[in-house]
Amino acid sequence: MWVAPAGAQTSTMRFDIPFSFVAGDHVLPAGTYRVTVDDNFNLCRLDPFGGTSSHIVRLVPGATSRPMTKSLNGSMRFTRYGDRYVFSGVWRPDSVAGNETVQSRHQRELAASGTTPVVVSLSAGLK
Repeated sequence: MWVAPAGAQTSTMRFDIPFSFVAGDHVLPAGTYRVTVDDNFNLCRLDPFGGTSSHIVRLVPGATSRPMTKSLNGSMRFTRYGDRYVFSGVWRPDSVAGNETVQSRHQRELAASGTTPVVVSLSAGLK
C-alpha cells in the first residue's frame, strides 16, 4: 500500500529499462516502469506496466547534483557491476538534487566483489 499525506510532493515518471536490475532485495526484469517518488517519505515505488506487484525502495538525500539543463526530466541511476545492474539513485523532474537508494545487502556484496562499478543513467519518458 502506498500512502502519501495531504500536501506531499509526489513525482511520477515513466522509464523504459532495457536490463534486469536489483532494487532493494529484489531482482526486477527489464521493462517499462512507472516510478513514483514521494519527497516526504523518501520512498520510491516501482510499478511495472502490465505487472501486478509494486516494489518500494527506501531513499536518502544526497545523490550527486546534475546540471540545471538536465533537470526538466526525471532520471534514474544504476550502478553496473559486471553484468548486474543495481538501482542506485533517482532525480525528480525540475530538480537538480537527487536521492540515493539505501544500499541493500546484495549491493554491498557486489561492491565488495572487486568489480569496477560503472554508472548508467536513464531519462524519464512520457507518463
